[in-house]
Amino acid sequence: MTKQPVIGTIIIGVLVVLQALWALAVAFEIPIINRFDSTQILIVTLLAIALLLIIIALWPKSAKKEEPLQYAPVSEADAAAGITSRREDIVADLRWIDPSSALTVPITTGGQATVLVNPQSLAIRTAATNVDIGTDLGLTWLRQYGGENIYVSQGLTDPAQALLTVNASTTSLTVRSR
Repeated sequence: MTKQPVIGTIIIGVLVVLQALWALAVAFEIPIINRFDSTQILIVTLLAIALLLIIIALWPKSAKKEEPLQYAPVSEADAAAGITSRREDIVADLRWIDPSSALTVPITTGGQATVLVNPQSLAIRTAATNVDIGTDLGLTWLRQYGGENIYVSQGLTDPAQALLTVNASTTSLTVRSR
């Protein structure tokens, strides 16, 4: 929620209360109020309310920071289907996955992808220009193949040996274990 409608609502509420108090003062014929023309006061307050409504409607809204899309697949089939987002950042939690056979998880986004994984038997393929891999994972760069950099867990000499492969198509990739 932005602050503009709240402030505008308060101001309009105050104007309506003042207008109602003015109407009560006119109805009870309070002498100080009879000096002013009631019709003019009514028109001025209605115009002020209308002007405030227009200003509030046209006031630029503050940009809301989008939360990253959270992805934690519930099955290996869901993980194999992967996740795609056009613009949003993605946080993919794959730490629970301990596949019995080779599993590839595709992650595609126009934003930043953060992948949470266990470092055992892991391979990551990405063409991302900005890659930040946690030092605690022990992943090493293996080679570049088809425009993608390939990172593997310690002890692996070929990405085909990995039980879990993450194919990350993103501009920026962060890989962490927690």
